[in-house]
Amino acid sequence: AGAFEFDNSKDARINVGSGGGTVPASGSFAVTDGVTIEALIVPEYSGKGPSNSRFGEMDEIFRKDQADKDHRMLLSFQHDFGKTNLRPMGEFAESLSFGLYILGQGYHELKLPLDGVDGRPTLAQLKDGKMHHVVATYDVKSGLKAIYLDGKMLASYQYPAGSKMISGGSGLANIGNTPNQPDTAAEAYAGVIDEVAFYYFALPAKRVYQHYQNTLKGRNYFGL
Repeated sequence: AGAFEFDNSKDARINVGSGGGTVPASGSFAVTDGVTIEALIVPEYSGKGPSNSRFGEMDEIFRKDQADKDHRMLLSFQHDFGKTNLRPMGEFAESLSFGLYILGQGYHELKLPLDGVDGRPTLAQLKDGKMHHVVATYDVKSGLKAIYLDGKMLASYQYPAGSKMISGGSGLANIGNTPNQPDTAAEAYAGVIDEVAFYYFALPAKRVYQHYQNTLKGRNYFGL
């Protein structure tokens, strides 16, 4: 009840505005201490790989950018090859991707491969029709960037401690699509998204696990 189902079409999107920013590092999506993007999802992502380019199917859970160019922030399903902005570097096929702009580093994406290795699920396992808890965090103080799935940290990358990020600005934010292309379905989401939450700090691992446990009991993240 209260969740949204997205049909992978150009109109499958929730526009949550720009946050009132006018330039990068302004508005309510601008953060200084870190960030967390949290959601419950029932994905129907196809996982289709590239055919005529480096980019295959993309399904956006949350994306904020547009006028901000490299200062974008996203959490999405992706299947692409040949990217030079991945940290750590590699080729990952079907994945969850968490992108941020880090000062002194640039725009980078962290990948959580959906390959069934080292405790990670396969895409098929994630498409079991059940609700899954996904959390992406970046902590400025420690420099740790991470992706959690169902309470467990399954991907991370360590930046130098104190590395600040830039977000906010005049670009729009969307749940379930990209704000850059309002008339296309290039990055439209397929499936259910619920309980999207945005924090101005990085949730610690214990709190992420607690939120996941609360959802299993039919409660919200905070146990209510």
